[in-house]
Amino acid sequence: AEWNGKDSPPSVVGKTSPAVLERVGRNLHRLEGHPLSILRRKIYDFFDGHLESHVGPTPVFAKYDELSPVVTTSENFDSLLVPPDHVCRSATDTY
Repeated sequence: AEWNGKDSPPSVVGKTSPAVLERVGRNLHRLEGHPLSILRRKIYDFFDGHLESHVGPTPVFAKYDELSPVVTTSENFDSLLVPPDHVCRSATDTY
């Protein structure tokens, strides 16, 4: 399968439900008035309005809005230093 123009490992596609797969690429979080868009805006407003860097009104956090919603095991666990035997790595956990 392909995500954002590149192949995804079979393990990623195989563990992703068809309901999720059919919604990838619709960018619902960007549609004005959609609940995900409203939530995204509230989160942005919170971080922009309540948290400022020590050098002034520059936001402390960067916003990444175009990343693939599907991640590999390495991206989801290994890069975050989650131990191999941690319960959240269970095949039945939908994280």
